[in-house]
Amino acid sequence: MPASSLTRPLQKLSSPLYTLIMEEKLKNVKKRDGRVVPFDKNKITEAIFKAAKAVGGEDRYLAEDLADSVTFYLEKRFVDKVPAVEEIQDIVEKVLIKTGHARTAKAYILYREKRARIRRIKKGIIPPELEEELASTGLSLFIRRSKDEILLWERGKIVNALIKERGLSKNIAELIGLEVEDQILNSKVGALSAFLVEELVNNKVAEYSQRRGRDDV
Repeated sequence: MPASSLTRPLQKLSSPLYTLIMEEKLKNVKKRDGRVVPFDKNKITEAIFKAAKAVGGEDRYLAEDLADSVTFYLEKRFVDKVPAVEEIQDIVEKVLIKTGHARTAKAYILYREKRARIRRIKKGIIPPELEEELASTGLSLFIRRSKDEILLWERGKIVNALIKERGLSKNIAELIGLEVEDQILNSKVGALSAFLVEELVNNKVAEYSQRRGRDDV
């Protein structure tokens, strides 16, 4: 079995006995804010598959089977207790590692760390490494607004526009500005259109709007 990429085809079991064994007994999950909500195994599947795709995996069926394993483990461990989101995530990591998917487990851990960072920023807690990024200068990117007008990329202008025009908090606006900047840098282009920048910003704003009010596993 490959170390982690979930690329090996795996036939999904569908016998009546398997279905009976894997019938969900876990009903609820405790979110970070203390609310108790219905358990959704699909969130685990999506999180595992997203981590797998980050390292080249393509087998969603295997991600579903791993989510079944996580669910089975949860049902054994939390017989008379509602599991918290963090406890579920710990078990996801453990299952990935024990089943030989080390690279996928690492991608999942990085995903958790990123989500934790976002939650801290939403609360106004700026990590030291982010403060260094915010203070850094020397980025040489150019934005073409028209045939004759080319401007230097300034993340601060994007941040201010998000605060004034979109009503976002300073912390979230700065985070979106950084992530858009990362996307631009990763594209390895020195000049880009104002339209493309606007599209990147709009996509990030939409992404954060979808995250609002829910916790990802």
